[in-house]
Amino acid sequence: NMNSVMDDNKVLTLINSERITLAVQVSLLFEVEDLSQASPATVSRCGIIFNDYKDFGWRPYVDSWLDQFSTHPPYRSSMDKYFSSFVKPGLEFRRNKTVQTVQVHEICSVMSLCKLLSCVAAPAKCVNPRADQTEEAYSLITKLWFLFCFVWSIGAPINESGRELFNKWLRQAAPRVYPDKDTVYEYYVSVKSRAMHHWEQQLDHKWTYSVDSPFYKIFVPTVDTVRNEFLISTSLNAGYPVVIVGPIGTGKTSAAIQALTKLDSTKYSTLTLNMSSKTSSNMVQDKIESRVEKRTKTTYVPLGGNKMVTFMDDF
Repeated sequence: NMNSVMDDNKVLTLINSERITLAVQVSLLFEVEDLSQASPATVSRCGIIFNDYKDFGWRPYVDSWLDQFSTHPPYRSSMDKYFSSFVKPGLEFRRNKTVQTVQVHEICSVMSLCKLLSCVAAPAKCVNPRADQTEEAYSLITKLWFLFCFVWSIGAPINESGRELFNKWLRQAAPRVYPDKDTVYEYYVSVKSRAMHHWEQQLDHKWTYSVDSPFYKIFVPTVDTVRNEFLISTSLNAGYPVVIVGPIGTGKTSAAIQALTKLDSTKYSTLTLNMSSKTSSNMVQDKIESRVEKRTKTTYVPLGGNKMVTFMDDF
């Protein structure tokens, strides 16, 4: 019972009725999303401080993320400039002009942007080690990577018709960056040429299927599959979870399986859980526990010392 702890006597009563008196210098600090599970008695014993996203916005998170690059001033200043130029108007446009397939909170989209930048556009990846890089060239490559991550974070949850509008807006906000063909979603950053290239250039035009492969195992590479595989694999290799959303029959499972097969088998082990309405939490727990081993009383690790990636299909 936490109420007795927050009283003046500071006595913690455990489930087994054992009582523990806390020292005078001990204080309790709770950080919670909401008070939906708090009783009036609990609320009356706490001093409540409410932090609203509208009061703070996304900027404190970005500033905290940028602080880790204090030893790379050019990178920090470039990214800070692009966050200031694109994120606020981009979020406003998404909120007022488009419809999201899945509602994603603004701060979550900004967090995704920072994580994606950490994956593909770390300071070391923006420097060309084989050539003297001018300040203009460095600024260009950081801008290209920022816009690529911006599209696949702020613009990712927008539906198909909204993406056409987002494409027009971003082309106006960042002129002379994207070629005229197709939308901004069809381009990736070519580090070698320091320009946006179409995903079609990543396709193997000499690809042919094996006549010995069963039909259901034939995976034809397209712009969508190559792009999705890159985004999924990049996030997984950096240790970030991925949610794949889309209508039935759009290849979500195939994209995930294809990305998992490309993971380094010496570093990663995979576990596939086929979910359904009959799947219970105990079944999921038993399946995961069957693939891990106990190291200490409260520590379980995947077999072989690898990192385990769990694919939860139809979650």
